[in-house]
Amino acid sequence: MFILCASDVLNLSVGAQSVVGQSLAAERKVLLETYANIRILIQSEKTATSSSDRTLLKNLGIWLGSITLARNKPILHKVGGA
Repeated sequence: MFILCASDVLNLSVGAQSVVGQSLAAERKVLLETYANIRILIQSEKTATSSSDRTLLKNLGIWLGSITLARNKPILHKVGGA
């Protein structure tokens, strides 16, 4: 589900809605994986030259906002355990 949501903007809201109903542990796992994937793309030199990587990064940002800011939860600068 995560890869599908990250690569297809149309599925972002469906994916975010499915995360909301999960347990806190599942929500935290999805959030940590999102942070990890964003970190990988930001640190990659390839992202500067690859439009598909930049699009993926943009979609991950939209996804992150939909599972945090849209639900009045902060986006954390430092995440414990990550």
